[in-house]
Amino acid sequence: MIEGETVKSGVARRLAEGFTCPIYKERVMQGFQTPCLFIEQGEVKQKNQLNGYVLREYGMIVHYYPQENSKTPYEDCAAAGNILAELLRIIDADGLVRGTNSRYSIKDGALSFQIVYPLRLVEESHTVKMQKAAVHTQLS
Repeated sequence: MIEGETVKSGVARRLAEGFTCPIYKERVMQGFQTPCLFIEQGEVKQKNQLNGYVLREYGMIVHYYPQENSKTPYEDCAAAGNILAELLRIIDADGLVRGTNSRYSIKDGALSFQIVYPLRLVEESHTVKMQKAAVHTQLS
């Protein structure tokens, strides 16, 4: 079954395709290099659907910190936001997943990019059984 860590790893792989800076999947309090990206799992929502299906929406948050002594930190963040919007539209999380509801904001010289990956999953305990099958061979 796909979990939040699978989605986070898919995001990290896509980021590695578009950025050469360090990408952290765990929060580092001190000693991180800039520019860099942090990935964290945000809100997860789940909605039960018919026939044992579940719609699970994984929110992902990517933080971008520009070069420490940059003369244009806002422009660096805005450019990174545009790259993230394009790069994270589709990720591979044990299958291709299209992101929705992406948005970003720039505060205190850092970018916060948010996106949601909806996954339609089958409940493990639920199996749909065939009711009855019949073959009619008689012609009228």
